[in-house]
Amino acid sequence: MARGLGSKNQGFTAKSGAHKYLNNYGQAIQLPCQATVETIRRPRPLGCHNRWRDSLHRTPSAGGGRNLAYVPVAVRRGIPTVQKGGRRGSSHAYMTGVWPRCYLMKEWQDRVALVTGAAHGIGLEICRQLALPGVHIVAVDRDPKVQRVAESIRDDGGSAQGEVLDLADPVAIAGLFSRVQERVGRLDILVNNAAQQSWASITDLSVQEWDRMQAVCLRAPFLTMKHAIPLMQRRHAGVIINIASVHALVGYHRSPAYDSAKAGLVALTRQAAVDYSADGIRAVAISSALVVEDSQPDNPASGMFPVGRAGTPADIAALVRFLCSAQAGFINGTNLVVDGGLCSVSPAVYWHEGIKRA
Repeated sequence: MARGLGSKNQGFTAKSGAHKYLNNYGQAIQLPCQATVETIRRPRPLGCHNRWRDSLHRTPSAGGGRNLAYVPVAVRRGIPTVQKGGRRGSSHAYMTGVWPRCYLMKEWQDRVALVTGAAHGIGLEICRQLALPGVHIVAVDRDPKVQRVAESIRDDGGSAQGEVLDLADPVAIAGLFSRVQERVGRLDILVNNAAQQSWASITDLSVQEWDRMQAVCLRAPFLTMKHAIPLMQRRHAGVIINIASVHALVGYHRSPAYDSAKAGLVALTRQAAVDYSADGIRAVAISSALVVEDSQPDNPASGMFPVGRAGTPADIAALVRFLCSAQAGFINGTNLVVDGGLCSVSPAVYWHEGIKRA
């Protein structure tokens, strides 16, 4: 029975069940996740050995609480320690700080995430960010390129399926969730990212364009949530992320249909949180500003943003990944504005800056 890693093993890889460890009570336990267990380095702590050892009993997902049953002795005793003078082995030595990756990954085990608008931009990056060990990605888009997205995830060792369909079709959405239920039998994360935009004033906008915009930007999220929530209720857990826009907060020229749909999506998100929080389901909206693939300071759009650049798909995807984690468990029913400070700036600032430059 393994009692520690040994001084030469700064990191280790072991299949679940291949090794057993002892907890603080001398009980033999298995590794606490099904995936391959790896270790990652943390910065060297400033506390003493004993104090830092005690902190290792606290898992990231436990909110700081003690979780002794899932702490291998290899974590507590198997990490080499180095004194200030460089010699090993002292009760007051500083530890190199290795944290088992299984603690960071076990909350993602056996998760299923469905992402719409996944063939390009934000949706593509969200799929990549959520393609963690143990997560099955359902990438949805009307563009057949979504199949390449799923294939690339599988090539990287992940699990994914691509679904080509038009989200403006309610029958196609119902069929999508039937296939998801048949294949994986659950859904833990829903990300409504698909959108369509048309630039026309109220008097110039046709009824057909209005209906199409509402169908893709508002009715489709309503229908995906309608089918996803019962699957989440079965496990009393789930996260719904709706990608809205700053168009929901401020008006833009010649964008009545898109602005109205995104404002409705924020309200729909809030309503889902009110109705289904008791079922363990969280709903959060993200209102992003302009997102471009190449967000460099010399980009013409960068001048609008106080941070000096436009947003990137990675900016939004990183937030989505955090919101889907246990660390975001208290974030619910709100609209998070990710705009680089754009909506915080008064138009008078730009007017004043224009005068100074002139």
